[in-house]
Parts: sequence; structure tokens; C-alpha cells
Amino acid sequence: MLLLPYILASLLCISPILSAKLGSTKSDVNLSKYNKYPDIERYLKWINSSYDSVTLHRIGQTYENRSIYALVIDLKNDASLESTTNNPKQDYLVISGMHAREYVPITSTLLIIDRLINDEKLDSKERELLLKYRFHFISVANPDGYAYTTDVDRYFRKNRSPENCILKANETKCCRGVDLNRNFGYDFDAKSDSNACSHSFVGFRADSEPETQAIEKYASKIRPYIAVDVHSYGRFLLYPYAYHGFKLPPKMYYLRDKANEIADFIKKKYNVQYKVGTVEDIVGYGANGSALDYFYGQLGAKYSFAFEITNDGFQPDIKVIPNAAKELFDMLALI
Repeated sequence: MLLLPYILASLLCISPILSAKLGSTKSDVNLSKYNKYPDIERYLKWINSSYDSVTLHRIGQTYENRSIYALVIDLKNDASLESTTNNPKQDYLVISGMHAREYVPITSTLLIIDRLINDEKLDSKERELLLKYRFHFISVANPDGYAYTTDVDRYFRKNRSPENCILKANETKCCRGVDLNRNFGYDFDAKSDSNACSHSFVGFRADSEPETQAIEKYASKIRPYIAVDVHSYGRFLLYPYAYHGFKLPPKMYYLRDKANEIADFIKKKYNVQYKVGTVEDIVGYGANGSALDYFYGQLGAKYSFAFEITNDGFQPDIKVIPNAAKELFDMLALI
């Protein structure tokens, strides 16, 4: 009988920390390939119905009446799974799919969700993440644009806002969509790209798009301690600010230091090199109205990054997916 407490403790230590609900079945969505939006939506709803520590929020609706979702993984503290810190949980926001044609970030965040809810895939340090943070995933921030790329034009970038027309050389041209990552309310500049037919059209005013509004409203409610906007491609680790002419002051050096730490780790583990810097440092031009700057400058996130993962194009062969997801998981875990 004296051995019973030790046996029970041992069993508790190896039991899943995100237990599935009784009667839940395995999802039929294959996360090792690129899925259409209805399949992704079905997968998110399946997770929500299958795990007690998962909640799916409908945070907005697009022009074409698709739902925008935030999936929350919030492990309830348990005496058998005590964290190494007694501090209250902080909120960790991960966004992907803001640019419609960037498939790898979407698939990677879905695989990370799958990894977090399946305890057997995690080591002790990774389990600690679930005790330290409340994770919020907006895996498809631009559902209309993504659906358009899977059905019509694979390289479309923007959302599917109604047509805006421009007069050029005595000819009127009308185009749909706004670049969501130029439409956020922090340091928005309508003049930075006012061509409605440009891939980077910023919109006529800040927060003009339902997707941007939904993300801002949700993020302002949770006030994330960490916010990461995941894109592809190029292998860049970008920190604020993205706007033109910004020079990093000493009080923000910790962001650069953290990005360098992540890049060094990824280089050693995967033998791939990520470049570190501001947007202008890396690509040679600034970008106003970005999510990166909004989370840091407007909401006061301690850490705000934009990760450009992989170097294999917007929709590389699906064999790239597993390593991309592993790299991204490690990068998120290191912040």
C-alpha cells in the first residue's frame, strides 16, 4: 500500500495534459498537405469539440461571409502538472494566412496546434509552454483570399474586398482586394500604395477591412505578451518597427537579441540561416500599417515578430511542410 502514492504520481506524470473528450473521434483532415478552407474550418471545429482545454472563437466575418476564427489552447493548471513559475498565464498570439498565397504558414500553425494538443509529442520543456502561456491561433486570417487562391488564382495576395477603380492613361481599371498587412491602424499611410490594382494596396483608410478589424478587436481584448505574424518566404526574423526610416533604439535591443538567439538555434539544429532585422534592414524598404507594428506599438506586446519561414516559394512541394512546422515550433518556443 505504501507504493500506491508513487504509482499514482507516476501515472499522473505520463497522462495526457490535454485530454480528449470521451467519445471523440480522430479527425479526417490530413495536415500533411494543403487543405481547402472548408476542410480547415472542419478541423478547427473538430478540435473544439474534442478537447476540453480548447475553445474556438468566431471573431469576425469576411466580405464573402466566411468566418474568421481564433482557436485558444488554455491548459487548466493541475497540481500534478505544476509549472516552474507561479506567475499568472500570459497570452501568446500566433497569426498566419494574412497573405492569401502563403500556404506553408497556415499548414505549419495547424500542425503546431496538433502537436500542442497531443501530449505524447511534447517533451518536458514544451509541456511547460502550455502551463506558462494561453495560446491563441488565428491560422487563416484571410479566408476569402485563401479560398480564392485554392479555386481561382494561386498567387493572389490580398483579401477579397469589393472592387476599387483607378484611372490610368485614360483607362479605368478595377481590382479587388486590400493587403491586410498594410491596413492596420498603427502608423497607417494611405499614400504608401494607393494603387487598387497593386498587390500591396493599403486601402483608403486604416482598419477598412473586416479581417483587420476582427484581428485588432480580438488582440486588443487579450493584450498578448507575445505576438507572432507568420509569413513565407525568405527565412527572415523581423522585429518592429517596419515603417520607413526607423532606427532601432537601445531600449529595443532586446528584440534584436532574441531574434539573433532564435536564428543561432535554428542554424545549429537545422543548418538553415535566418536573416535578422527590421523590414527595411532586410528587404530595403519600409512597410506602414503592419500587424507587427500594431501589436508592439499600439497594444504594447513585449515581443512582436514577423517570421518569414522557408525559402521554397509560396506553395512549395508538400515534403517541405514537416520541417517548416518543426522550425516554426522551435522558433515560437524560444521567445
